[in-house]
Amino acid sequence: MKFQKKVQYDYEANGITEENGFTKWYHWEKVKTPVRILQYVFVVLFLVLGRVFKEELSGYGKMNVVIAALSALLTLLVVVIPLHELLHMLVMSKGKLDDRCIITYGQGAVSAVYNGYMTRAQQIICLFTPFLVFAVVFALLVAFTGGLLRLYFIYLLIMSCISSYTDIYMIFYVLRHVGCKDVIFGIYKKSLDI
Repeated sequence: MKFQKKVQYDYEANGITEENGFTKWYHWEKVKTPVRILQYVFVVLFLVLGRVFKEELSGYGKMNVVIAALSALLTLLVVVIPLHELLHMLVMSKGKLDDRCIITYGQGAVSAVYNGYMTRAQQIICLFTPFLVFAVVFALLVAFTGGLLRLYFIYLLIMSCISSYTDIYMIFYVLRHVGCKDVIFGIYKKSLDI
């Protein structure tokens, strides 16, 4: 596995061309509007939740609430998001973290790039795994802790679920645009039904 800045899929080296029967299944122009709408929905939802639970939060004291939220945000950025991408990579590569596996960073984002083929089912599992793992882990930590530590894990639970919104959206996008017998390589797919 490698860590590199601004890496793209290596289509040319893997013979991924439209002449070889590959077609684009992923189009950013079709995805960006719903994704941006979801961003705004989650920001509003987070603000509404803050107002709804204002009474409960006031019991912790304003400074403690801010410290818990900022600590959770820092943990999300430094620990959870890289692990989130690693979980994607483990599913993409079927646990074989070789040279085809790249964690890429740049323009304020960390992403997993896998220069290998995946099935539709593998792609869906890949998208859902980090959401499920962190939701379960943080929900258990919320259930078994108390006080300010519990508030910290509540924030982490909410933030990690919200940060998975593009993955959840992409599950539905994959279901709609990729056939059961297609193989995926980055933004291209090819039907094995030929």
